[in-house]
Amino acid sequence: MNKLVAFITILRPHNALMTTIAVVLGIYLAQSQQSIVHTLYLCLAAFLAVGFGNVINDILDKHTDSISHPTRPIPHGTILVREARMYAILLALGSLCAGLCVSRTHGVATAVPLVLLLIYALFLKSTPLAGNILVSVLVAFPLVYGSLTGSRIDVIIIPASLAFLQNLSREIIKDIQDKEGDKAAGIKTTAALSKKTIHLLLTIITVTFLALVGMPYFRGQMGLLYLIICCSIVVPLHMIWYVSALRNDISNSAAFLSRCIKCEMTGGLLALFLDKALR
Repeated sequence: MNKLVAFITILRPHNALMTTIAVVLGIYLAQSQQSIVHTLYLCLAAFLAVGFGNVINDILDKHTDSISHPTRPIPHGTILVREARMYAILLALGSLCAGLCVSRTHGVATAVPLVLLLIYALFLKSTPLAGNILVSVLVAFPLVYGSLTGSRIDVIIIPASLAFLQNLSREIIKDIQDKEGDKAAGIKTTAALSKKTIHLLLTIITVTFLALVGMPYFRGQMGLLYLIICCSIVVPLHMIWYVSALRNDISNSAAFLSRCIKCEMTGGLLALFLDKALR
């Protein structure tokens, strides 16, 4: 693996790109009066913060990834641990500087997830559910981050809650996908919970999600297009992975379930954007 490609790959650029899209959407929905330059700074801050979190996780997951994800840059040996540490520091500093270029408020709002990402990687990653919840809060945060100083922050609350629930499901499934590597390293994650408990958690998440998904339309915050996209794309995808998770062995279909949820999250962002753009 080429060194440059490895340094890009370790950032999980597709995840980081979705985060920047969420930031822009937060700015757009909350009617935050940001200039194009400031919007680019906020996108850069979010992109680098996601990269920082992924690099830190890969450093600490070196031994488990050698079993679960041996082709990743660090277990593969393409990036040395000391290089990854320096890279993580540069990413964090770059993210913080980009946030401060917009305002002190955004600088603080950039620092908070950076600290939480470090706390997660060092203390919560190896705990059942707690780490999943924190990561899901961080995934929902870009919508809030973009909405700062906006006049319609209230519009963001339910979409951010939906993003939290979607990602919480994905984090639980990812833990099951990585179960063997974590078990070999003596790490106890949500995957260590009983099958019945995991199914109950996914059911609670699904019921809550279905109860919330139509609320932006019924509260007048989103239009009919939002509801149509949610009913035709988002909800069906959610039900596909949920029913599959209950009927099949999650460990054997984790990759498929995770992809379904990512597509569902993309559909949610699309519903928010198109509805706002075409109203």
